[in-house]
Amino acid sequence: MRNTVISALLPCAALYIAILTGCNRANPAQPQQAAAEATPAETITEPAPAELEPEPAPTEAEPTQEELVAEAILEPAETAQEEEEAVEYPPLPDTLDDSYKPAMVRVEGGTFTLGDDYYGTQQVTLSSFKIAATELTRLQYAAIMGQEPEGVKPELPRSRISWCEAAVICNRLSEACGYTPCYSLGGSTDCGTWGKLPYFDEGTESVVGDVAKWSAIQCDFSADGYRMPTEAEWEFAALGGNASHGTTYSGSNTIDQVAWYCDNTIDVQDVARKNPNELGLYDMSGNLWEWCWNREGDYSGTAETNPTGPEASGNNYYRVIRGGGWQSMNMLCRVKQRNNADPGEGTKFDGLRVCRSMGAR
Repeated sequence: MRNTVISALLPCAALYIAILTGCNRANPAQPQQAAAEATPAETITEPAPAELEPEPAPTEAEPTQEELVAEAILEPAETAQEEEEAVEYPPLPDTLDDSYKPAMVRVEGGTFTLGDDYYGTQQVTLSSFKIAATELTRLQYAAIMGQEPEGVKPELPRSRISWCEAAVICNRLSEACGYTPCYSLGGSTDCGTWGKLPYFDEGTESVVGDVAKWSAIQCDFSADGYRMPTEAEWEFAALGGNASHGTTYSGSNTIDQVAWYCDNTIDVQDVARKNPNELGLYDMSGNLWEWCWNREGDYSGTAETNPTGPEASGNNYYRVIRGGGWQSMNMLCRVKQRNNADPGEGTKFDGLRVCRSMGAR
């Protein structure tokens, strides 16, 4: 297949190389000018003994156009196959003070209808789990990631978290608390071996890094460590679990009572300043979008227990993100509203709410 591609590209590539190398060719006028300046002597009485000119040193044959094209095509592929170096994260704290640990709320298992008429529905039964009462704060993030907390506003939620970084945060938090990490890549739960973290370049508004590689992260739902909620867990918790009143937004039908969104703020706000929902969970509507484990995809339409979303197929590496943010319109803050994003994309609108399994799945 590679040879077929190279052959197909040769005519165009040859023209391209000819154009580029044309600027580097010797000026054809120069040898003629030099020959004109070198005039022979007018009178020669006795011919001088002829000097033997040294044989020119052998030179390597210039590569053919076909070889140049092949090199141009194959070199990036070979470079891409080089192994990434391990990334050294700051050391974990010996002990994580309780003030830095997320306050977790128990959500009793139950059965509910995931989705709505617009997105489709699915009957889902969930086991009990725990989910954080608030989005991860900047102070908690600094402690988990080994950063200097000085000057950090403690109650502001940490934004610019990508799905990929969320996995790193969860594993580091699990290790700091003595729990078994949930996420692994290439068989390792040590996120330092996963390579460079993809990131969102705000200048180009694009993701930089090997997102496809990071999308292969696996989750052990039987582990007791921290993780992202599944989409079903997120929606069940946002609805208020078994105590749900079926409100449009998480905890109320009046959005201003429970959410920061585009009509009442121009920036992210401290956590837990609005009313909580039936389970005591804050800001599940508005403030920051929250990552879920699931890949994008339609609901299955069939009854399931503890669904984790579609399997990987093709390029469906986008991940579900829910809840709306401080810049969102009210409709995007609905409990039933779905959205998805590139897992390497961590913008100023994106955050994290951690979750934990209770018992083996």
